[in-house]
Amino acid sequence: MPNQGRIPKLLIAIYDAVGKNANPRTKQEATGTLDFLFNPNNKTNSLQYDRGNSKYGEVDVKYIPRGTKSTVVNAQSTTLSSTNKPTFEKASVSATGVFFQQFSLDFAEVEQIIEGRGQMLAGLIESEMEGLRQAVEAYFATQVALNFGLNRVTGTNAARVANVLKLDGTINALGLNSFDADMNTNLMKSYGIVGDGNILSLARLAGYKTPITPVVGNYVNEKMLDTYYSRELAVNLGINHAAVVEYGALQPIVVNRYTSTEGMQGDQTRFATIADPKVPGLVYDLKIHMNTASPEGYFVEFGARFGLFSVPLDAYKVGDPMRGNNGVYRYIFNAA
Repeated sequence: MPNQGRIPKLLIAIYDAVGKNANPRTKQEATGTLDFLFNPNNKTNSLQYDRGNSKYGEVDVKYIPRGTKSTVVNAQSTTLSSTNKPTFEKASVSATGVFFQQFSLDFAEVEQIIEGRGQMLAGLIESEMEGLRQAVEAYFATQVALNFGLNRVTGTNAARVANVLKLDGTINALGLNSFDADMNTNLMKSYGIVGDGNILSLARLAGYKTPITPVVGNYVNEKMLDTYYSRELAVNLGINHAAVVEYGALQPIVVNRYTSTEGMQGDQTRFATIADPKVPGLVYDLKIHMNTASPEGYFVEFGARFGLFSVPLDAYKVGDPMRGNNGVYRYIFNAA
């Protein structure tokens, strides 16, 4: 009885064996810092570089500090002169974060699993992009943690406690309204909360939108709390700590050296850009080199240079109650 007890060997890809949900390649870590920074409500695109601008991503931003009432006089001048002379200031920032993912692949390895080199290559880029995305998330989380301005309520940049939850896990209206009052004092119009721990509780209670009791004439009248879950920021700040950031106050810098119109350079190398499908607005440079020698295969590299711009701490004059304020505050969201 030939072949009795023998079963032919199967060779299949893991995504065929376990399906999409359990496929490790499809698992994605939380990227709350990136989700906030690249949110269309936050990102202005003014600091998006291309090859024609700067290789290194050096940015100079000019500004005039806000006027104060201390220079107001109780008389109308009869001369064209004043001791109050607004000055142009300049803040400089560079893209110091350099992150590139690289991998190589032999054609023979591709063809063991699937026919169609392009299909496998696209899948590998998508899979390896998760690692790059995690590295960029960690970089920006660290940068955010270094950019807290003064909280006008306390006069420091130290963490301030907000008891926004009760011990039973429900919303603490008094604590939330106290936090709302802090935001009004800091002239916050719209903002996001990025962090870990109780940020998840706030998010779950109202489907990522937590209503605050409206106060007529308030800067944040009928405002909703926007929450962004980031484990990496918790690594820098601690559990239940969060960055409360006014939309626009922190701007990601992305330096792309390639453009999708450059096409091919040389016989075997192509340069282009590729968008991150998980974080809209995040674009990487992409280089694909085809090796025609033995063993034939691909070399792939994609990534970019990154930096973070924050509102300068001297954007308000000496004597201004907002001096040192930059729209980025550290809070601890507790249950009490």
